[in-house]
Amino acid sequence: MKSLKITFVTLFLVLALAVPSLAGSGAAPSYMVYPGHVQSVDWNPALLGMSPNRFDLHLDLVDLGLWTNAWTPAQVIDYMNEDYWDEEIKDNILGNISGNSLDLGLNHRSGLYLGIGNWSLNQKVKVHAYGGVDKKIFETILHGITMDDWEKFELKNNRVQGLAVADTGFHMAFPLEDFAYDLGWEDLYVGGGLHYLYGIAWAEASIEGTLEVDEDFQVSGEGKGEALFSVTGIEGGGGHGFATDIGVWGQISPKLGAGISVTNLGLLRWDGVQGIDLEAALEADMEKIMQGLLDGDEEIDDDWYDYDFTDMDDVDFEAKDSQTRPTPFAIQAGAHYELYSRMHLAGSMGFKMEPVPHGSFSLGSRFFFPKWLPLTVSLDYATYRGSPTISSSLELHLGPLKTKLSLSDLKLIGAYGNDVSIGISSSIRF
Repeated sequence: MKSLKITFVTLFLVLALAVPSLAGSGAAPSYMVYPGHVQSVDWNPALLGMSPNRFDLHLDLVDLGLWTNAWTPAQVIDYMNEDYWDEEIKDNILGNISGNSLDLGLNHRSGLYLGIGNWSLNQKVKVHAYGGVDKKIFETILHGITMDDWEKFELKNNRVQGLAVADTGFHMAFPLEDFAYDLGWEDLYVGGGLHYLYGIAWAEASIEGTLEVDEDFQVSGEGKGEALFSVTGIEGGGGHGFATDIGVWGQISPKLGAGISVTNLGLLRWDGVQGIDLEAALEADMEKIMQGLLDGDEEIDDDWYDYDFTDMDDVDFEAKDSQTRPTPFAIQAGAHYELYSRMHLAGSMGFKMEPVPHGSFSLGSRFFFPKWLPLTVSLDYATYRGSPTISSSLELHLGPLKTKLSLSDLKLIGAYGNDVSIGISSSIRF
């Protein structure tokens, strides 16, 4: 049992260290819905029309997030303190992995935004990394394999993705006064944006395979793997592409506003791609292998099984065709309500492709007590993480200078979160 625990924790730590080395946002989604922030163009460019500022210069110094869809620190400690892992505990360990694979990811963004009136320019660097290991591997470690499992044992959720992109964007918002008047609304804006994307680095890899056992205990299987990468400055690597944003925001009443947007919809082409293809085949007589083990043979005769790698004489990366990938777009809707002059509410929901396809939901409150120290607290849920997070953002307003610190997940204070992010930014607005 001790060796099982060590294996279990070692795999988790290897993943935790490997994914960041391959390299969201520290701000909660609901925070972006509050009008008056030029960086809200990332959520809905139409919000530029609602900004009360003539000039807004915003710098994201740090916006870093790490996440997993599996165990919290408290759960890991509880499992390691157990003297014996019975079937119930093993089921709980597996049940705390949300989805078909154990996933770990990293998101980082830094950038500069300039907003003047109803238009903005911004330059960002975005880094995203994600890795997943098929949940069946952990099931095998904890429960072993029965003959029913071996009849057809598939592994297909092992993958790693990494991306680093420089993003230059331009956005504008236009009033639709006649439509607003016809609807009886205060204001109605439509906004749009265009991004030029310069790919710094990109990589993706996947491994999948199948094992089958027939009635004569003959084992056969095959596995395939592929790894691709493109890096600026290496063999002509790098990427270029474009993406667009479009959004609508309506100020339905002096206190209530709502909008919908589609952002980051485009394509990115990678040149100078290097890659490797792996293929393996397995044939074995399980009955002979098991009999050999029962007889106490220290070594199993090579004739009993055949494990063959195809095209593995020279495991070197070679030039591949250019690869075109869609940008990870998002479709989102949200609303903002001024409950009191010093207490605002906001919420958003949507579908996003980054870091993996998922639905999201966020509710937040913003308090101005005192007015120069607004605090935003929100409850956020993303389906790929499997559990909600609690986010907070604290701003310090000293005249036109605004400084913000955002943190998530506050549940980590009690060791119960599986998402950690930090954001530090500064703005000059007037």
